[in-house]
Amino acid sequence: MIPRFRLLILVIISFSLLFGCGRKENDPEIEDFSAQQIFESASRNLGDNRFRLAARKFEEIERLYPYSDYARQGTLQAAYAYNLAREYDLSRDAADRFLSFYPGDQDAGYAQYLIAMSYYHQLDLKGRDRAIAKSTLDALFQVVQDYGDSQYAQSANFQIDIVVDRLAIKEMEVGRYYLSKQHYGAAIKRFSKVVDNTFLDDFQILDEEEDISLVAEPEPKFSELYTKSTSHVPEALHRLVEAYVSIGLISEAEESAAILAYNFNDSVWYNDAYNLLQNVGANVPPERPRDGFFRKFNRLTIKGEWL
Repeated sequence: MIPRFRLLILVIISFSLLFGCGRKENDPEIEDFSAQQIFESASRNLGDNRFRLAARKFEEIERLYPYSDYARQGTLQAAYAYNLAREYDLSRDAADRFLSFYPGDQDAGYAQYLIAMSYYHQLDLKGRDRAIAKSTLDALFQVVQDYGDSQYAQSANFQIDIVVDRLAIKEMEVGRYYLSKQHYGAAIKRFSKVVDNTFLDDFQILDEEEDISLVAEPEPKFSELYTKSTSHVPEALHRLVEAYVSIGLISEAEESAAILAYNFNDSVWYNDAYNLLQNVGANVPPERPRDGFFRKFNRLTIKGEWL
């Protein structure tokens, strides 16, 4: 009978022989492979869903063959593989390197899109992380502005719609909360921001350390870049009618309802607003809003000059 300590030693030796000799002494190092061989090996790893291993191999091409065409392809593929591996910071690093080394490359738009998507996948769509929301929109708008002719611009626009709509949900939740607590002024400001997209500008703030005097040219506002309406605008207009009626500003309520009638007259929110105004003896103007109507609406509801 073999003593226990000898049996333990045999087991340890067996495992060492089985798992500790995965690489033979004459196995080649990665430095012994050509750029093409490393690229093909990394591509196989990518196809096998071994994303981290693939990304590291793609980056090895940068280190070993920095001036080869495989290095250019490897840098971009590393950004893609890290994105799939959910290593978003590493994905951005690789994509940034690609844009730094090859700014005029035909795949530059794809690199910028990977940066945008790395932020997008980290975004808390409830809007709690303002810095990530800003970075996501910054990167997506850059794809659209700088690479508008690329196939990635259409995808970026789609992602922008999703981000903006989800951020508007948070704004509406806050507005409805204020309305339920009868804080009508605060509610009106929230709903008005949803109507004209200025809630997006609240995410576009300078870093605390950044000196505004050093900014050569102000960035375009997100509300200027995003020219669509979110799906929440009809409800926001109805809530404005509700808030104005509650504080006796019937004329302002009628104007909000008129915008709702002109743009969303087939919406259930228009029917609710119409009934609400009828209950207080007010009218929804049936005709097209007159010139200057929207300017007046902006002054009264968006800027809050009635306060």
